[in-house]
Amino acid sequence: MRVISGSYGGRRLPRFQWKGTRPTQDRVKESYFNIIQNRQFGKPLHFLDLFAGSGSMSLEFLSRHKGMATSIEHFQPAIVYMKNIKRDWEVDHWDIIKEKVERYLNSTKEKFDLIYADPPYNMPNQEKVIEKIIANKLLANDGILGWEHEKSVDFSSVVGFKEERRFGDTSLSLFELE
Repeated sequence: MRVISGSYGGRRLPRFQWKGTRPTQDRVKESYFNIIQNRQFGKPLHFLDLFAGSGSMSLEFLSRHKGMATSIEHFQPAIVYMKNIKRDWEVDHWDIIKEKVERYLNSTKEKFDLIYADPPYNMPNQEKVIEKIIANKLLANDGILGWEHEKSVDFSSVVGFKEERRFGDTSLSLFELE
């Protein structure tokens, strides 16, 4: 795993020692950040990384953009891993929060310009989490929600759906406020 571009571009993330985490592929990461690059936000951005795992999406965001990243993860070894990288790489503007995603979404009052979610592919009712993000207006008016999932799952009928991009067995669905 590595950061692709920006101020941390080319830096390799340390190997993690737990199983069950599926890092976001470079080509999926690159596609998401290319979409963002093509938008003219003209301000520092607030990025929310749900089911953050290793935090590689937050690091990619912070490497490329000015703003703040918030990573939500409930697995303690992943929290320690991200905090160690934050310390060792001297990363500023990165909040790392140990909490279940659903609980965080119910309690936060923040608005985010960019949200990326990479839940376990076998997580049931993923569309309910997407709908909660949209209904609770956690996404800014010009914001983009990227939802990584198995290509066999179809989110085209979920409120706010804009497009799906496929990368082998992985899909990235994009959502915006209507």
